[in-house]
Amino acid sequence: MNKNQFFDQFLSEIRPFKTTYFLTLNTFINDQIIFERHLEKLFNQLNKYCFGRSFKRNNKRLKILGAKQIGIFNETLHCHLVIAHNNDMKRSHQEIEYLIRKNWLGILKTKSKISSNLIKFEEINNLSDVMFYSLRELKFNKTQNYLAF
Repeated sequence: MNKNQFFDQFLSEIRPFKTTYFLTLNTFINDQIIFERHLEKLFNQLNKYCFGRSFKRNNKRLKILGAKQIGIFNETLHCHLVIAHNNDMKRSHQEIEYLIRKNWLGILKTKSKISSNLIKFEEINNLSDVMFYSLRELKFNKTQNYLAF
């Protein structure tokens, strides 16, 4: 699969959803295994928060797709993600953002303020532009650097 095919598949998976958010998570680490464990922990917490008992009983999940990247200046990992749902949960944009900020800073064990620039969370206006930005550095001849949760 080349980059354009992946981009098209990515868009086709996200477009049916009614609500989409763009999330950038920065770290101070460069170990990919630890980074992915941190992400899994965060998204497990987020799914439990958004769907409550339906998370386990009915296997309800947010659709989360994106790419991990290595920072240019400090060579630490970060990721750009699209989070999507069909308005079938009772959490607002602000509630989701607060939970992500609080839990991500806790997972990283940092004393940064809740308004830290380690996290950027916003609603998506133009899905294609966000996807292009998120996937711009994907290299399909190297180790897997795209994410799906």
